[in-house]
Amino acid sequence: MVRKGSGSDVRVAQQIQRFVPSIEALEGVWDEVYAVVGTTLKAIADTRAFLDTSDNPIPELLVGASRRRIAATMDLNLIRAEEALRAWEQYILPPLGDDLLLGDILREKGEPADSAEAHQIVVTPSCDLVRRHGNAKVVEVLVSRCEPVGEWFQKISLPRNRAKACTELEKKLSEPVRAGCLCLPALPPRTHGPGLLPYWTVRDAVCHYPPIRAGETHPSIPNHRAAALSALNLERIQRVPPDGGDRRSWPPGLTLPCHRNGYEGHTDVYGRMWWDRPAPTLTTRCDSLSNGRYGHPQQHRAISLREAAALQSFPDDYIFYGGSKRSIALQIGNAVPVRLAETLGRHIVEMRRALRR
Repeated sequence: MVRKGSGSDVRVAQQIQRFVPSIEALEGVWDEVYAVVGTTLKAIADTRAFLDTSDNPIPELLVGASRRRIAATMDLNLIRAEEALRAWEQYILPPLGDDLLLGDILREKGEPADSAEAHQIVVTPSCDLVRRHGNAKVVEVLVSRCEPVGEWFQKISLPRNRAKACTELEKKLSEPVRAGCLCLPALPPRTHGPGLLPYWTVRDAVCHYPPIRAGETHPSIPNHRAAALSALNLERIQRVPPDGGDRRSWPPGLTLPCHRNGYEGHTDVYGRMWWDRPAPTLTTRCDSLSNGRYGHPQQHRAISLREAAALQSFPDDYIFYGGSKRSIALQIGNAVPVRLAETLGRHIVEMRRALRR
């Protein structure tokens, strides 16, 4: 407050002068907002090319995308004014459809197919894009632009060895282009099959275990325990021929109600494994006759928990503990086969060492 009287005009001018820095700062903010809004609207307007006007409410989608981009730009300018927006902040689009998935490539309408700059790749996880169980559709999709690296690969003759190829790329590609490249790991070379080592078979894995009956637990071999069978299911497995037989050999009186009237599918259930073939995929019900081809190749029962573990390449001295047979089967069926995990692990370590050299 300025009291009226001699010299009051000077004091008023002094008070006004105190507000000048704040006014100038607000004018600077306005200039920044104006510039950001202009840049944003220009960028977002291009997304109309991606939208299907018959299904999407374009005005609402553009408003939402514009607000998000403006907010991201303004927030970023507060902490690092000289840096560009990060990829996920730059490329935010309205949803493009219910069938969009991670990795899909989008191209603006009317743009040439051989132009990398005209393409964008969806980086939103597929699990967020798929509508299921009443989940709401995503309101924003993240994309990233593509870089023109084809000309580099046409000029570079890469060696067959993947590690050497990655080294050559690092030497020849520019930093911005190299930053967008990823040398994907290769699977280990094939070692088993025709002309190679023989496959590991059911016989290799389980033939050394002593026989037990359905519902019996071996007194000295840990986890060598077979599921009990009803009288009807025991008759069913007895009627299945050894070494790969299945339910199609049953007389009509043993057929399941769901398999009557000429149904020919699901022949693995109640079936026996083959001695000299690899085992089928084991699930968490791998000790149950009614859940797959989990019958012993010869004995009248499903495979035991120990035999299932052996098929998953667990050593005999690895003991499974659990409150029930079901909980142990769950552990075995959910496991990655030990030798498979070991092989992949060694291969990853070797690739990592090669890339460091």
